[in-house]
Amino acid sequence: MRLFVAVEIPDAWRSIASATNELIGASVGPLNANMRFVDPSLMHITLRFLGEVPEERIADLDAALRHRMSPVDVGLALGTPSTFGPPTRTQVVWLGVRGNVEGLRVLVRRVDLALADAGVKANDARFNPHITLARLDRHVSGDDRRQIAELVGFLPAPHPYTLRVTSVALVRSTLGGPRPVYDVLKRYS
Repeated sequence: MRLFVAVEIPDAWRSIASATNELIGASVGPLNANMRFVDPSLMHITLRFLGEVPEERIADLDAALRHRMSPVDVGLALGTPSTFGPPTRTQVVWLGVRGNVEGLRVLVRRVDLALADAGVKANDARFNPHITLARLDRHVSGDDRRQIAELVGFLPAPHPYTLRVTSVALVRSTLGGPRPVYDVLKRYS
């Protein structure tokens, strides 16, 4: 089962992210044909991507997350749009998250401890809190990637609508259709 642990975002954040996507599309003009914008219903803040987890590990993972994730209480706000990596190699456009980012990092460490407790290996990439807005197609040239990154870098921050995070979710990701399907398996608070 393909899994990740995430913070679910409210509809107000989804609306703001969608409006930001429209602003990005207008800002980059014809280059937006090279971008795959994320459906707002799929947006979230990934704490840890687990990848494929054997079915027999799920009960242990659930128990470990239940034990390690209580309590959850982190205040966040939306930040500015940006991209990952050097401009000529950028692949992802995202919306930043600010506020109690250290509190989010503590949640990630607690998730990591739960994964270790359950014997589940996870992606140990450096945590950078964000909401993915769009991905660039593979065939986009370095010059076009640079132009997109620069244009996104000039965009203003959206209204910093605040969010009080009181739970995290264990989510199953099913691929194979025109877009992934996300199912929340459990919530921990």
